[in-house]
Amino acid sequence: MGDCLIPQSPTDLPFTTAFKKLCPQYMAIGMSRDEYWNGDSDAVIDYRKADELRQKRVSEEQWLLGRYIYETIARISPLPVFLTDGRGRQAYIEKPYWIEETRKDESELSKAELEKRAKQSAEAFRIMMINANKKFEGRGDSSAE
Repeated sequence: MGDCLIPQSPTDLPFTTAFKKLCPQYMAIGMSRDEYWNGDSDAVIDYRKADELRQKRVSEEQWLLGRYIYETIARISPLPVFLTDGRGRQAYIEKPYWIEETRKDESELSKAELEKRAKQSAEAFRIMMINANKKFEGRGDSSAE
């Protein structure tokens, strides 16, 4: 019973252990050790929000880079005529994409436009499969017999 009255060391308390585990995470996002332990307790919220915004920006930059790569490959590749609507190769884009404009363009597509694109994709895939099947028709599989 007398043991209950002895104060615990601050390093033995559960919240201290939690703070010690989180310190490296906050140091990794730019907070100094001194600021973490001795600074304003609200600063961790700001650092966490700043890190989320930084991650979002990096993700959008990577998405945009992927779009540029995709567009470049699509424009220079010798695509079959049925996939390009007879357009052939196209010149590289004239100006950069802006992320906000891209989101706006995609969100403004009407239901009819989305259905039209889906039908075009399905038709292109169907034609591609017909051509692929024709290519393999005469071969036959002798192991199937």
